[in-house]
This record gives sequence, C-alpha cells and structure tokens, in this order.
Amino acid sequence: MNWIFFIPTVVLAFIGNFYWFKIIAILETNGYKAYLFWNQWETAANFIKLIRQTENKKLKSQYKVDLYVLFGSFLLFICGIFTSTLSI
Repeated sequence: MNWIFFIPTVVLAFIGNFYWFKIIAILETNGYKAYLFWNQWETAANFIKLIRQTENKKLKSQYKVDLYVLFGSFLLFICGIFTSTLSI
C-alpha cells in the first residue's frame, strides 16, 4: 500500500464523517428525519429539502457548502481508495 495516497484518504474519511454528523445535527435541529446507519440517501434528500426551504440566504449558502464538501470528500475518498489499491 502506498502511504502517499493512504494518508490523504484517511483524512478525507474524517472530513466526510465530520460533515455527515454536522448535517445530521442540522436536520434534527430543524425537525427533519436523519439516520446514522441506514437510509443515508433519505437523509441527504431531507437536507436538500431543507436547503430549498431555507429563506435565509447566508444560511442557505452555508448549507450548500456543507453538502458540496460532504459529496466532494466522498468522491475523493473513493478515488483515493482506488488509487491506493492500484499503486501497490
């Protein structure tokens, strides 16, 4: 395993988990259903509904950044896994 790709992949996993728990906390605070271990797509859909229904522009843009960072870290994490396993 190549450590050059493994360490950033682990860092991306921590970033993704942080934002996932942040999104769950935001959803629960606003009265939406959020799931930790199942129905992750429903949780993401509820967060998108929250973004669409939020009227505060500053809060809406912060929610969008949170969603983009979550999905971006997820995609980069998957790429990092493939890169670290292919470069053995």
